[in-house]
This record gives sequence, structure tokens and C-alpha cells, in this order.
Amino acid sequence: MTHTHQPCPDPCVRGLVSVVIPVYNTARFLAETVESVLAQTYICWELILVDDGSTDGSTAIAREYAARYPGSVQYLEHPGHSNIGVCATRNLGIERSKGEYIALLDSDDVWLPRKLQEQVALMEAHPEAGMVFGRFEFWYDWAEAGRQTGKNRFQLLPPGGPLYAPSTLLKLFDPFGPADPPSMSDVLLRRSAIVTVGGFDEEFDSSDLYEDNAFLTKIYVNVPVIAADTCWDRYRMHDASCCHIAERNGSKDQCLRLYFEWLQRYFRRHNVLDREIGRLVRRRIWAYRLPRLAAAVRPARNFVKTLSKTLLRYPNRLLTRAAR
Repeated sequence: MTHTHQPCPDPCVRGLVSVVIPVYNTARFLAETVESVLAQTYICWELILVDDGSTDGSTAIAREYAARYPGSVQYLEHPGHSNIGVCATRNLGIERSKGEYIALLDSDDVWLPRKLQEQVALMEAHPEAGMVFGRFEFWYDWAEAGRQTGKNRFQLLPPGGPLYAPSTLLKLFDPFGPADPPSMSDVLLRRSAIVTVGGFDEEFDSSDLYEDNAFLTKIYVNVPVIAADTCWDRYRMHDASCCHIAERNGSKDQCLRLYFEWLQRYFRRHNVLDREIGRLVRRRIWAYRLPRLAAAVRPARNFVKTLSKTLLRYPNRLLTRAAR
């Protein structure tokens, strides 16, 4: 389905949302992703498609949308059509954007139509907040051969909220707590918050898997965050995603170790004083250095974590039934 979109009448107007989509070899999904932006009920946005050196048909699709909507959609790429990584790609899009707000969308996910309208309203109602997110849907039954039915579920929100003080969320989200971390496709951020934390950390590359966690960690410890009990994003589950690739090749544990080591350095460099998180990070790093001892105590810890997630899923099941 092709949508007709009129560009925002004043590109510098207050409330402009800059939507940044990093594009890399997702030709089979990209058009559906872009169409979900064009279908937004909130019209004051610009879309920036940043190609990270795609080698499939993604580049042609992105360029076609930029040509079709010259007042609303912009195409960017790295010099020489290079593949640099998702962190540098998002940073380039943010750097070239004009909006007061930044919305990130992965090129295989889909927004629901009222996503921007409702998130901007929440940010306007809470000017102290730097970010808002909702309960994204783990989307298994998307329309393709071999789709998996009956597996869709919604993100587990952390207890408390809806407005969380700095540092609170870091202790509640996986890998420290039982709740699922936000999908990058589901968040809306103030530009000022991104400037405060310095954007995405480019020492991570796309294969490191936890680059999103590193960016969100910086947000959590620096600005208040809103969590809303609303679904705005469908997070497509498929075998070509970074998470599935890491699980298949066994690299997920190594990626997690890199994240914990990064977090320890970040806390030291920025004088973040949180004894509880510091203790948890030291415990995780210790587990990698003494794997046999860690394996002996892991079953008990896994039991506690599973029990916590089970308790959080009760409201999640109610929301899933209501959405049917």
C-alpha cells in the first residue's frame, strides 16, 4: 500500500520528529517499514534513510522513496558506500537531522499509525523526560511463508513508573533485571538527551549485539525516562536478525561480556556512583574470569530470574488477549 504524505509545512517547527532508519540488506522488509512511517497520524516528521553499504536491493528502494517524497525523505550513505556499522550509521542520520525529537526505526520493524502522535504528546506532558518507550510486540506471525503463529507476545515492562528517575531502569532491565529492554524502534528521544550522552558508542559494531544496550544505558543514567503501557512497534522476529545470528553461532555470551566491560569503563570514566550496579557488573565480569565456579551457582540464579519474568508476564498475557 502506498501512502500520500504532505511534508511538514515548516521544517524548523517545534515538535518536528526526525525518523532515522539505518539500512543494511533488508530489501524484503524495507518498503513495509517506510510505509509505516508514511502512515503516521502525526505529520510533522522527516525521514532519513541511511544506507550502511547494502549489497542487495535496499539501496534502490531507499533512493526511490527519497525521490518520491523529496520534501520528507532523505537518502544518505557513508563515503564510498562503505559498511561501517549501525552505531556510526545512526549517528550520521542524527547528525544530519533537524528535529527536536529523534525516532529510531530498524529497517525490518513496523510502527503502528499513532506511534509518533502519542509519544510526542507524552514528551510534551513531561518536559523533564529525555525518552519514552512502550510495550513493543515480538512479531512472529508476519506474512511470509514459514511464519510462526501463536508466539507473539508483548515486552515486559519494569515495575514502577511511568516516569523513572535516572539510573532506576538500568537495574530493572535484562541483563540486570527481569524486564525486556526497549526495542530501539520503539523509543522517541529528545535531541538534547542524545547530545548529553554523546550519541551511539562507535566502539561497538553491528556484530557486538549489545550496542543498543550501551546507548540505552547512557540514557538511563543521565535523564528521566517514560515507560507507557501501550504497543507502538512490531519487532519482527526472523532468522537473519543480529540476535538470531548471535544465538546460532554462539557469540551472544562474548557480546555480553564486552558490554559489561564497556559498562565498567563508562562508570569509571564518567564518575557514575551506583554501588548496586557496580557490584552486579563486577560479579558478571568475575563469572567470565572464573567460569567453573560461576557455572556451579548459575542454576539458582537462573531460577530466580525465570520466576521474576513469570510474575511480570501476568499483565503481559492480559494485554495480549485484549489485543486479539
